[in-house]
Amino acid sequence: MFNNKVLLCTGFHRSATSATANYLDNAGLNLGDKLLGGNISNNGGHYEDLHVVDFHDKWLARSNTSWQFCDEVSLRVSDESLSLLTQYVASRDHSGESWGVKDPRACLFFA
Repeated sequence: MFNNKVLLCTGFHRSATSATANYLDNAGLNLGDKLLGGNISNNGGHYEDLHVVDFHDKWLARSNTSWQFCDEVSLRVSDESLSLLTQYVASRDHSGESWGVKDPRACLFFA
């Protein structure tokens, strides 16, 4: 699926993933073209690709949950979700360079 080297930066919320992503961004790793900016909980920015945040939030919502829910839940894997993920990877991979993505929500999708 990947033609380039890809780095996934994920971890529990408030576990320094934004600081790590900041270092990676400063080192030149392409983390996306539309990143979640700073807010009251993280002035320096979150370094999360808004496409991925939206994708994960919608996937969680289709499974009747959110990133704030702290119990086991079965995530519904639809053909649409897999297609969107494949399209996203292909579009990022098409850039011809190594790239990364940071989203703490990704932890919820690892089994």
